Amino acid sequence: MEQMIWRLRIFGDSIMRGILYDDSEGNYVHMPNGAISFQSTSPNICIRNNSYFGYTSTKGLQLLQRAIIRGLVSDFVLLEYGGNDCDYRWKEIVAYPEKRHEPRTPLAQFDDTIRSMISLLKTEKVTPILMTLPPINANLYIQHLGRSGLDTSTILQWLGHSDCMYRGQEEYSVRIKEIATETDTRIMDIRSRFLGVGDFNTLLCKDGIHPNVDGHKLIWNALGDFLLEMKTA
Repeated sequence: MEQMIWRLRIFGDSIMRGILYDDSEGNYVHMPNGAISFQSTSPNICIRNNSYFGYTSTKGLQLLQRAIIRGLVSDFVLLEYGGNDCDYRWKEIVAYPEKRHEPRTPLAQFDDTIRSMISLLKTEKVTPILMTLPPINANLYIQHLGRSGLDTSTILQWLGHSDCMYRGQEEYSVRIKEIATETDTRIMDIRSRFLGVGDFNTLLCKDGIHPNVDGHKLIWNALGDFLLEMKTA
């Protein structure tokens, strides 16, 4: 009996692109064979990955709109945004710490954008899937910003406490869950999977914000489990 092939399109940022921070080189590299390994263990799922380094939900919406105009052929679309949206323009903060600074995508705008993407997909009869954000290590990220030449004392003074950075990122992840509930949209809760391992820092790169090889493996394994549950539901 011929098995059904599911078509999955991914729209996201560097996390679903499979980007790692190489501490020895001090730059970002692609994780080798992340999606390929997943594809080999899930032959009945055809994946097309439209995830890009640095993308926010705003850029993701534009990308999705263009894909729909060209003809979006997919059964499911995984939306993985928020990590860049909740981040700040740190150079501006260091230069003008006395001014008011917003995240790259303010939370209300992020909410509207994700809802717009969900609505577009449902109109196209494509099933959207949301994904929560993996947790970050704020102290490591601040150190990473310092290595790039930014004054970490100014950043910490502006934040008040490094925990504020963690909580700010967490707020976007919580909002993703709220949107999923309110729009009756499927959601893959990666954050809970990371937090459930005990010390989630063992799953992060030295920059504090990108999953390492083990973290990426956890994500792809979770995606496989999630899709299997959908198939058997």
